[in-house]
Amino acid sequence: MKSRKFCPRNSLFWFALLLIGTTIASPLFGHSALRIRDRGRSGDSVITGKSFNLPAGESTSGDVVVIRGHARIDGIVDGDLALIGSDSEVSGTVNGDIVAIASKIHFSPGAVVNGDFTSFLSAVRDDTNLHVSGSRTNLDLLPADTILGLGQWVAGTILLLRPMSPDSFTSWLWALLVLGLCLGIGWLFPKPLADTGVVLRERAPASFLCGLAIVPAAALLSFLLLITVVGILVIPLIFAAIFAFSLFGNAVVFQLIGQRLAPQIRAQKYPVLLWIALGAVVCWVLYCIPVIGFLAGSVVFLAGLGSFSLYLIERSKGRPIAAAQLTNGPGSEIRHTSDAGQVEPPAPPKSLPVIRWTRSTTFWPRLGANVIDLLIVAALVHFLGVHRILLPAWVLYRFAMYAWRSATIGEIVLNLRVQKLDGSLVTGDYGTALVRALSSLLSLLPLGLGFFWILFDPAGETWHDKIAGTQVVSSRPPAHPPAPPVPPTPKPEPGPSEK
Repeated sequence: MKSRKFCPRNSLFWFALLLIGTTIASPLFGHSALRIRDRGRSGDSVITGKSFNLPAGESTSGDVVVIRGHARIDGIVDGDLALIGSDSEVSGTVNGDIVAIASKIHFSPGAVVNGDFTSFLSAVRDDTNLHVSGSRTNLDLLPADTILGLGQWVAGTILLLRPMSPDSFTSWLWALLVLGLCLGIGWLFPKPLADTGVVLRERAPASFLCGLAIVPAAALLSFLLLITVVGILVIPLIFAAIFAFSLFGNAVVFQLIGQRLAPQIRAQKYPVLLWIALGAVVCWVLYCIPVIGFLAGSVVFLAGLGSFSLYLIERSKGRPIAAAQLTNGPGSEIRHTSDAGQVEPPAPPKSLPVIRWTRSTTFWPRLGANVIDLLIVAALVHFLGVHRILLPAWVLYRFAMYAWRSATIGEIVLNLRVQKLDGSLVTGDYGTALVRALSSLLSLLPLGLGFFWILFDPAGETWHDKIAGTQVVSSRPPAHPPAPPVPPTPKPEPGPSEK
């Protein structure tokens, strides 16, 4: 028997690391048994996707881990036994601990564990036949049948980095439920669906980055509400809103994929619904591929979430999106019809207020403004003695200044202003100010890459500029403003002799 004590908490961490390695290695090695050797010991075994049989009278010289396989233990395991997404029958002796995660395990009379037994989301049968020298920890929480289905889903999806498993009933049930909801959205809300599709086609990078910014922003907001205790009741509403937005976004992505693959369906009776169904089938195929499914699912989720959020922001400004004004990609030829059934020509774009003197701002003035703002926020946080809220304070400061003056203090000092792409200021536009403040946090997190993006972007925009649809310009008049146009000289009227 080994002298070391195996801690269940440490075992879960060790198994988490092990899962990452086997997830990457299993597509390469297929259904094979892997051997692990470390400095101090040998004989540890990791079995993925196949059966492991230890007959009576035989023993192992190390730990045994079975992932998505079947194990029959009649002999002696001279180590720890881990079952992950597997089913097993144990009638022998385990000289270490047993940890079962999303698995099915049956104990026969004579089963002995000279350590601890931990069960997490597993179905355990006849555990009274098991003699445990240590402690028992049961974290199953759900009925056995539900746990088995959940375990099959976890083993076929999360462990292989894919949203769907072709042999999991839970995966197909969830996929069909999402498809049904998306078809309902396409039937009930065709106009918002088309408008959101226009946003996604025209602002695909901004939509993806916006969705990428919403996820950490929602997590941060939920954490702050959790601290207040009273705000815990609002957290479910936040997750419900994200689910609804992502569901609408999924319908948009499905429709665009189906429309691109089969534009001829336009002549059918219900083209939108057919496009959504076709796009969903294509995504399902991608979702079932390990690793690629995770990447595809992430892109669909973030792009859909961000595009619908940008659509709502545009609608909140009182300027509904007209598909006729954004004419890229199939389906952009949508026109409004009158009561008589005749097609009305698109209304000419309205003139919008612009700043009198504006020119694009280079990298160094913007860097100087951000340094000034960071020093101001850091000094204020230090003065108040709340150093842990530096990032939330920085986001709140930027939101307040954008909504009040359309510029932060640093930008005011350096004669910079934030304006929207149509030339109007952000002052009083709380939606744009909030999106720009939150998305600036996204630009800051990857070592400030979003801010330095101005050096590589042809338009000289940062990530939060692209997400919020804004730009930073100089409000200082140019040294040589253009001369006003000279009015045309009227021609002299011909005299009597010239007639």
